[in-house]
Parts: sequence; C-alpha cells; structure tokens
Amino acid sequence: MNTHQAKSRKTTHWNAFLFSEVKAMNSARAPDEPHVKATQVVCDIAEKWNTISQQEKTDTTEGLMEDLEDHRNNKDLASHNVPINAFHDICTTLDSVTQMLATISARTRCHTALITVRGDLDHYNRPYIYLSDDRVGDFFQLALKETPSNFATCLEGYCTSGITGIISNYKQSFLQLKSKISALILEKLCEAAQVPVLRMYYVNFNENITAHYGVILDNWPLKKFANPGDIGSMVEVKIMYNVFMMGTTKFCKLTTTEWEDWDQNRFNETLECSSHDDADEDRNTDANIDPFLLSISQPGHTESQSVATTRKAAPIQRKQGHEQVEGGVMHVISGITGMEGNEVTITKKLRKTRSDKGKKQGLR
Repeated sequence: MNTHQAKSRKTTHWNAFLFSEVKAMNSARAPDEPHVKATQVVCDIAEKWNTISQQEKTDTTEGLMEDLEDHRNNKDLASHNVPINAFHDICTTLDSVTQMLATISARTRCHTALITVRGDLDHYNRPYIYLSDDRVGDFFQLALKETPSNFATCLEGYCTSGITGIISNYKQSFLQLKSKISALILEKLCEAAQVPVLRMYYVNFNENITAHYGVILDNWPLKKFANPGDIGSMVEVKIMYNVFMMGTTKFCKLTTTEWEDWDQNRFNETLECSSHDDADEDRNTDANIDPFLLSISQPGHTESQSVATTRKAAPIQRKQGHEQVEGGVMHVISGITGMEGNEVTITKKLRKTRSDKGKKQGLR
C-alpha cells in the first residue's frame, strides 16, 4: 500500500555535529552581525569532521543528537510569532494536503471535506474549503441548510471570538451545581427519615417517600416540583441550593399519629376520586343507550325514573387538601407545601387508561 506521509530525515552523528558547530559560530558572532547558515560553512566543518576518529565522533555527538531532535520537533510544532510566517506555512501545508486528498479520492472514490479557518484575528488566512465532489457540498445544503462557504465563515467567527472557555466554564459550573444540590437534597432527606434512603423521587413523591418513610417537604421554593437535573435555569437552581442550605426548605418527619392521619386522608381522597370516575363512566354509558330501550327494559319504573339520561348525579364533596388535627399540626395530603402557601405543581404518574374507555356499553 502506498503512503504519502512525509518522513523527516534520520538524525545522524554528522547532522548533530554540524548543528553544534553552526550554533557555536553564531553564538560567537556580534549581535548586529547576520547569522551564518549551514550551507555556507558545511565544507569547513566537513574537513574538521574527517580529521577526528570514529570513537571521537561518537563521544562528541552523544549528547548533541537529542538536542538536534528537540530542535526539529520545536520547528515542526512551535507556534509562529510572525503572522506572515503562519500565512506561508498554512498555504504550503494546505496545498500539499489538498493534493494528497485529491489523489486518495481518485484512487479510492472516498468523499472528503476539509475546512480550515484561522484562530487569531492577526493572521491573514481566509477560510479554506476543499470538497472532493459536489455530493459533499449538497450534504451541507440538505443537513445544515448552509453553503460550505457560509458554514466556514460562521466557524471562523466562533473560533476567533474567544467564547469557548466561557461556554465551557458556564456549562461545567451549571452541571456541578445541579449535582451538588441533588446530593444535598438526598442528604437532607436521609437526615429527616433517620434511615438510609437510596434515592430521591420527584415523581410520585407521596407513594415513594411520604408513604414509606413518613417524611414531607415544607416550603418548596419553585412553582413546579421537579428534579434539579431537569431545571434549565441557573437562577432557580441557585435558589434551591440556598433555601436548603439555610434550612428554609426542609424535610419534616411525621409522628406516628400524623403519619396515620396523612395515610387515611390520602386513602379517602383516592377512594373519592375513584367513585367520581365511576360515576362519570356510568353517566357516559347511560348517555350511549337509547332511552326507548331503557323504558322497555324497565317497565316498573316511574316517569321520573324511566329517562335516566336527564338525571344528574349529585356532586361528590371532596375533602380539603389540608386538614386540621389535634395540636395544631396541618397535614398536607400531597406531602409537599410551597412557600407562603403558594401552590406547587406536582408530577404524578397517571393511572393506565382503561381499554374500553369511551366505547358503548350494553345494558346492565
């Protein structure tokens, strides 16, 4: 397989000796005198090289070969201090790389896109674009809704703006704060529950936390009760962290009596909701039955009872969300209260919808 990777010359004892002699000559010259080049003095240095023995050559250049290798690496990887040098280096390198990519595309039929932009406003290079064929350019139009030139211009603006570090620092600090407040909430929950709690539940808090550990949450600061990881505002996450640190928002452990009353109130509320749903279903079922069939199937009923569709069910009286108990303790059926009595939207997993909901039912 042919390779097109440029290879540097191997470091030899002669190269190291030549490099050392030229460096010594330039160090001895005055600051205002121009430096000599290796090509100018190579003959004189070669004569000196040929007069010494092989063992002396090895001993003399033993430590110089590493210096020469470091010098070559610095020359290849060091940043240019003069913009014009960077300009010529970029142009020469891109021409070479483009020829290599064109050869590979012709030989292997691969598709290539190369976009190079400057990273410093002091540099002179324009955005450079190489596309191996038209299909690559069509992809930019279909996927990004941009031409390759417009995309390169936007990329150059981003790379020269210097906002990368700012964005990275903001995201990193935001994620760290979310992780910190999540760990703090779990720690406070374990302290209130007085037993190890594996995780904090933000969905179905009543069933997973209050019903199991007898713990409620007071003075939640936000309108919605949600996982800190799902909150997209840095301000709201900071508010959550501060109120938990100051103890304004805290978990409270219910006494045995309070826990039993809370569980009974929750049971009553669930039972009433179930009764209300059954009543709605009965009215929907009766509304789908022909009144004439009802009158035939129920001949013994009075006139007020024969037309079931005109009768409305009595409204069900639900209990309040809070209930006063002995000792002045206010029980919260939801297990969560907001600051200053504000309502908190709680995420609750809905029950599975019946498969026959909305379908006509037969006579009962």
